Amino acid sequence: MVGSRRASMGESVQVKGVARSGAKRMARSVKTDHRSARLLHRFSCSAVLSRSAAGRAPGGIAAVPIVSAVVTAAVLGAQSLSSAQPASFHADLFSLYHRGDYGAFVERLSSFPPVREIGPFRTAAESWMRGGEPEQRRLIAAAVAVEVAAALRNWTGGPELLDAGRKWLKGSSHIEAQRHWYRAALATALAHGDADVVLTREDVRSEAINIRSRPTYRGYANEALARFSDDETLKLLRVIAFELKIGAGGRAEWFDKDAIERHIQSLKRSRNPQPLPPTARLDMDSVARLQKPDVVELIGDRLVADRSEQLWRVGDMLRQLQHHPTVASEATVRLATVYTRLARPDLAGTELERPLSPTPTPFVQYVAHFLRAREFARLNRDTDMENAYRQALDAIPRAQSATFGLASILFRAGRRAEAERLVANAVSPPLAADPIKIYGGGDPVHLRDALSSLREALR
Repeated sequence: MVGSRRASMGESVQVKGVARSGAKRMARSVKTDHRSARLLHRFSCSAVLSRSAAGRAPGGIAAVPIVSAVVTAAVLGAQSLSSAQPASFHADLFSLYHRGDYGAFVERLSSFPPVREIGPFRTAAESWMRGGEPEQRRLIAAAVAVEVAAALRNWTGGPELLDAGRKWLKGSSHIEAQRHWYRAALATALAHGDADVVLTREDVRSEAINIRSRPTYRGYANEALARFSDDETLKLLRVIAFELKIGAGGRAEWFDKDAIERHIQSLKRSRNPQPLPPTARLDMDSVARLQKPDVVELIGDRLVADRSEQLWRVGDMLRQLQHHPTVASEATVRLATVYTRLARPDLAGTELERPLSPTPTPFVQYVAHFLRAREFARLNRDTDMENAYRQALDAIPRAQSATFGLASILFRAGRRAEAERLVANAVSPPLAADPIKIYGGGDPVHLRDALSSLREALR
């Protein structure tokens, strides 16, 4: 669920203990020396702690993203917009962006302390905008707002920054700048794990989504698509928000129509009816069957039915996007992930066999090969699994998720030296950006391209 984006400290400690004991057992099983055991312990703990921090869907895909790798390490130092910052700092940001001096803009932003509130930023922006060229300056202020939001490590204040930028954007006649701003705003929110900025309350009508909280939905995607109805990137980002909002829900189990009918009959007979397990996944006919009024109503069954319905709905949207070349590759890989979450590996496998066209980005290539490796693991096809992990690492070398998967195969095969070398490289800083860890936010190329295009439009 999106409402719990980070694992608790207790969960992390428990998971770390499991990783430690698992590493020891694995080391003993292959009779590794002490150095091998230490390496296994290190990569097992790193991998599992990453999963506990990010949250995972079935198949090893992170359900909640970390901040996009598109943001430079220097800019990530600017965690917020602090009231301690001098007013000239904000004015300098606007002026540097206005002049097109983006290198100095990034350096200036990275050299100041974290932000606690956006009031000083908003005040400085409104003062700077009165300096002339009203429309152009409003666009610059909106662009700086989304750039700063993208650079935040702590998302507190991020939605308010985007709201300020959206306010300054309104009324502009610069159509392409608006398009790129909305793309950047959606990609920024998703990179920080915030689907509520993207969606509306009407979008999120299911009990399976966010039942424990009542967030403030901002509806940026619908607002953007009302202006740019032909923009496939905006459509894809909206679908990614749905994926993120549904959450992982644990390893899925398929319940066919016969199983659901038996369950319904047991509900009618039993004095103490028990709901389906929360990991159950259903076809749409079974969803409708559980929603009929003659069935004993259990909140657990309703949640199971709603989650399945939402996943099938996301699948329908992704299938439509497969017909649009600009987003087809990522839509196909995401559709395979949705089918995995529906406990339908047969459908996921069909999608993964499709040729990805046009040429996919490294992010999409990596995820596709990683998913294929997981499918080969299910079928006990170790040679194919090894090849798929290696292809993932060809796309993004040293990424940990594929490295750890490949290393486990090599250790089992007695190829310890190669496994140790791979793991040592993967855990050595600087760490490679891992698409599986940031999967929930979409391909970082969306944010990178949107910010670049926005800068170009406002030169």
